[in-house]
Amino acid sequence: MKNNKTIKAIIAAAAAFVLMTTSAFAISALLSAKDVAQQMGDGEIVSAFEGEDAVSINQTAVVGDYELTLLGIASGEQLDFINDQSIENRHSYVVLAAKRTDGTPIAPEDGLEYDDTGREYAISPLVEGWAPHHVNAWSLNCAGHGITVDGVRYYLFDYTNLELFADRTVYLAVYEGLAPSVERFTLCEDGTITFAEGYTGEGTMFTLPVDPSRADPEAAMQLLEDCGILGETGLPVDDSPVEGETVTVEIGEDGSVTIDGNADIITDEFAAVVKDEVESVTVPTTAVAGN
Repeated sequence: MKNNKTIKAIIAAAAAFVLMTTSAFAISALLSAKDVAQQMGDGEIVSAFEGEDAVSINQTAVVGDYELTLLGIASGEQLDFINDQSIENRHSYVVLAAKRTDGTPIAPEDGLEYDDTGREYAISPLVEGWAPHHVNAWSLNCAGHGITVDGVRYYLFDYTNLELFADRTVYLAVYEGLAPSVERFTLCEDGTITFAEGYTGEGTMFTLPVDPSRADPEAAMQLLEDCGILGETGLPVDDSPVEGETVTVEIGEDGSVTIDGNADIITDEFAAVVKDEVESVTVPTTAVAGN
């Protein structure tokens, strides 16, 4: 009888272990990028994630109260996004998953925008060699949609073709705040992008695996020209440094101000004191970079 009880106890323990293992797997398992597109009901984007150009990434980082997983990226021609808007040319699709680090399910009405401490998060692609406040989710015409499945929040983002920039590193940044300003990011002299030294918020930067063979610098420049930001880069890696950067300020008789020179200036304000002649000119500069 004692042996029977021992055997039953071992079987019960084994069954409990299997149950616990299965439950843990159910909590931690994530949908694939293709599954997310299917959940959102877009067959054409599902096809893009089934194509040979699709890349499964599954890279994870912890940001604040969330564990974020970059699931995958795909590109496609003439795809219609979930809001039925007409999409022209080739676009890139990125899928990101977010779940709470303590295992608490995310409610369908909640998202990554705010966590329990009141932090507000933004998600944006950034491109090596281009100032983050110029090339980002806004200038790349981001559209997106979120859906919650089994307590995990999934995001499907649609961007203007990121492959155009594939000769450079393309990041996907998650950070606190809204716009990717110079207070949050630094464009280094070698073109790489890092969080700014004074930035104290939560964040991470994934690297998107775009195919270098699909890079099209000419089309990328045309895209940025169409956005009105061509020539406003920080330090493009293909450009040689500018020696002897100078900025000239001219104030006309009518009070008009002209700023010229061989450097780009990003300024929050401009003030000039004019009497019979120019007495002083003040340009508080947030960032100065060679053009």
